[in-house]
Amino acid sequence: MPLTDPKTADVGGQTLSYFEMGAGPLVICLHGYPDTAHTWEDLLPALADAGFRAVAPFMRGYHPSPPSPSGDYSGIALGRDALGLMKALGETSTAIVGHDWGALAAYSATMQAEQAEQAEQPEQAAVRALVTLAIPHPRAIKPSIRGLWKARHFIAYQFKSRAVKRLEADDYAHVRDIIRRWAPTWTPPDDEIERSKACFRNDGVAEAALGYYWSWRADQGDPEARKALVRRIGVPTLAIGGKADGALLPGTYEATPSCYTGHYEMTLLDGVGHFPHREAPDKVIPRIVEFLAEHGRG
Repeated sequence: MPLTDPKTADVGGQTLSYFEMGAGPLVICLHGYPDTAHTWEDLLPALADAGFRAVAPFMRGYHPSPPSPSGDYSGIALGRDALGLMKALGETSTAIVGHDWGALAAYSATMQAEQAEQAEQPEQAAVRALVTLAIPHPRAIKPSIRGLWKARHFIAYQFKSRAVKRLEADDYAHVRDIIRRWAPTWTPPDDEIERSKACFRNDGVAEAALGYYWSWRADQGDPEARKALVRRIGVPTLAIGGKADGALLPGTYEATPSCYTGHYEMTLLDGVGHFPHREAPDKVIPRIVEFLAEHGRG
């Protein structure tokens, strides 16, 4: 079901546009690169039908959400956006679903919420449940030659002006190229590619999207930032990955159970790449809804 008519919210100096469907306990769905909030067009109605208030923002810098005023696209900032959106929507708790950079944001939001609770800050509402796609817990990701090769885009994107030109070249042909490499068994529909390209054609979006990678490098050089994104998680969590993922080593998930102190489930799908919710919606969407129906209502 195509998503239309986004709304807007101020989440503390950052405006986010978002789609919304349904009523009930809040679920925030965070997209990755090179996606937009449209990537959740199958999940939002399924969550709404299951009795949830399903919300999918355009992440900061992804049109129509404007770029970060400060140029901050760090994991901490992305997590704050999710928690700020929850508050802007008048809710006191949320479940979070995140894919790719949205998964990092989801981890960050959950860690920040749990840390605030431990510090007895009741105004920082809890995350009820967490679902991540295609990105294991950051604590489990360890450097390796094979892993660096699969994630070589992280290095290529650090050459800033060259990376922007590469993304913009031939009307953003790189969008299709990177999806093909990350999901070698999937051919995305042309309209899906076009929606991403249409987003990137707006001024500043290419720099913002690549800014996530530039901020990630800065985070790696900041001991406090690195520490903030490797905390163990206690909320019920479902991690979904594809065994044909061209962006990371699926074996990384083997180390993830030790990253959680609460209920944890993992689903790895054969023949699926970096976009499980788009490549295998008949398997992934019901799995997410089932998990949240059990663990995400509070």
